[in-house]
Amino acid sequence: MKKILIVDDEESFGDIVKLNLEYTGLYRVCAEKEGLRAVESALREKPDLIILDMLMPDTDGVAILEALRAEPSLKKTSVVFLTAFMSDRDLQALRVKIGVNVPILSKPISSEKLLEAIGRYAR
Repeated sequence: MKKILIVDDEESFGDIVKLNLEYTGLYRVCAEKEGLRAVESALREKPDLIILDMLMPDTDGVAILEALRAEPSLKKTSVVFLTAFMSDRDLQALRVKIGVNVPILSKPISSEKLLEAIGRYAR
């Protein structure tokens, strides 16, 4: 069973995603609504995939990604970004900044598309 960590300040979004993923029977899901606690949660939970919101009140996804990559045990953990507030131009600039190997998905996202992305990126 793959373990997924959802880091999103929208608690209802995290709850819905968790419910949908656990319903499949393929995933165990934990959620963190505070970006600054994401690395601590990832170190504790050892997820196969981290779904990371780009914009949160206490920090942003790029800062969290950098902190995750600084931890040797998390360096190779797959990350998928989610964002609702970026233009195509901003997304392109972000891809250059973080590297094209980190997928960026737009919210709102259907359960089907999210499950497809998780299936593709969860190692």
